[in-house]
Amino acid sequence: MFDRLFHRREVQTAAPDITITEPPAPAMGQSNGSTSGVETGPVSTIDGFHESADLNSICGWAWDSTCPDMPIDVDIYDGETHLAIVPANLFREDLLQAGIGNGSHSFIYAAPMRLHDGQPHTIRVTIAGTGVPLRQTPRQINSAST
Repeated sequence: MFDRLFHRREVQTAAPDITITEPPAPAMGQSNGSTSGVETGPVSTIDGFHESADLNSICGWAWDSTCPDMPIDVDIYDGETHLAIVPANLFREDLLQAGIGNGSHSFIYAAPMRLHDGQPHTIRVTIAGTGVPLRQTPRQINSAST
């Protein structure tokens, strides 16, 4: 009984980590076990997509498949300048239908006024605290008047 309680306590207190696993490198001239004959790289449990960036908003989605119903945060940058940490916790039916957890993995960030300076901006979105970029990031915003 003590072993079961101890194990349960360990599981409950373990923080959900972003897990990236990498298969062992094959020896020279050997396959890594891929049935397609294509060498595979690191496998990530996190995924996301930087959908848009303009002078109104920056949006997309992000999730961790090992914790499919738990929202995660994203970091938003203008070049190397950190703008914000934003929770990816908004519900979208299309994400639910695509099997992206419970569908509550979208984010929308209101673009700050500092982007309205007539200069081009490179907006990057990463998984918070990891530097792992979302797909289709960075995106360019050009606030120059025409």
